[in-house]
Amino acid sequence: MSDAVTIPHVLSEVAARSPDAVAIEDGISGSLHTFGDLVTSTDIRSRSLASIVPARSRVAVIMDSGTELSLWLLAIMWRHTVVPLSPHLSVDEVRRYLMLTKTRWLIAETPSEPVAAMCRNEGICVTTPDAIHATATVEDIDSIREDDIAAVLLTSGSTSTPKVVPLTHRNLMTGAQQVGRSLDLSPRDRCLVLWAQHHIGGLVDLLLAPLAAGGTVINGGGFSLETFWSLSRSCNPTWMQFVPTTLDETLRDSERRSVPLAPNSLRFIRCVAAPITPSLWQRAEEAFACPLVHTYGMTEASPLITSTPLDSSRRILGSSGRSQGTEIRIVDDVGRPVEPGIDGAILLRGPNVFAGYETSAADEEVTLIDGWFRTGDLGHLDTDGELFVIGREKNMINRGGEKIN
Repeated sequence: MSDAVTIPHVLSEVAARSPDAVAIEDGISGSLHTFGDLVTSTDIRSRSLASIVPARSRVAVIMDSGTELSLWLLAIMWRHTVVPLSPHLSVDEVRRYLMLTKTRWLIAETPSEPVAAMCRNEGICVTTPDAIHATATVEDIDSIREDDIAAVLLTSGSTSTPKVVPLTHRNLMTGAQQVGRSLDLSPRDRCLVLWAQHHIGGLVDLLLAPLAAGGTVINGGGFSLETFWSLSRSCNPTWMQFVPTTLDETLRDSERRSVPLAPNSLRFIRCVAAPITPSLWQRAEEAFACPLVHTYGMTEASPLITSTPLDSSRRILGSSGRSQGTEIRIVDDVGRPVEPGIDGAILLRGPNVFAGYETSAADEEVTLIDGWFRTGDLGHLDTDGELFVIGREKNMINRGGEKIN
């Protein structure tokens, strides 16, 4: 498989090699989608959508996390640009985000009357998945290019105004391939997904990366302890992803129940979105009886920047790990690169890194410097390329980790 190509081409290549391998498994209903089925059904959905919505238009989607949302995320990105929104947003928030992203089309599983009324007032076309049927011939996926925008996401920042982050097929597929390499993902891997899919982690870490590696995505819907206990044992996952708060909650629940956590199938667990304490790290590895991998990432980098190694003997205490392909530069107050071991501003560059915000408020900030993205984080690199993140340049929300709205 060639690197950094479009989402349709990557998944089509996997399907050509292994059409009968399971791509998506619904952990609740037990339904299966092979890669051959996935590509066929995704293309049908995409063509149906393209028959009523011009190709490359921005299409928002509001659905509960699960298999249907996974399929529609892929189908929209096949020929359009997806704008995933949380089903927990208020009507005012939905309006605000649609306006910020300049989105005029919305797919909602069960649009409420207030949302439908808002869309009518704003001239936004809202429809349900069942109402989308092909009515005309549409262009082939060969017309989709690496630099076409595949997704537009919203991320928290230094102000109350979310930043609009456009990500191309190249950005997302580079990010997915970097995640795959960092975890040594293969067709044998089965990823249990219990997290929201409307942000970058759900889209890349838990959908595109497993599929690009030829592995299986096990959709379990949103996180609950009962769902975790059920599916972690019945579905034989080889890996799953946590944030520190839910990882701690799961460990505490295991202690209360006096029930061991470790499914024999697990190869590793992954922790993202915030720093993790050494004590939580140790407790988790002991309880799950497998390595824990911790990452540093953000929406603007699609999302992976650094990752700690699968081999715990190579882990450096306090480090966020090494780059998985992204160029990292540390600079001083006037933008000059500093020596290893010296703290400074963390800058990024690479095919996974976005080209700039769309939000006008963000344009006032110096975030792109000669092709380098200024993350707003502070830290240093050691002589071996290990990154140590120490804080923020400003008093921003989300200290380290993956920034999500």
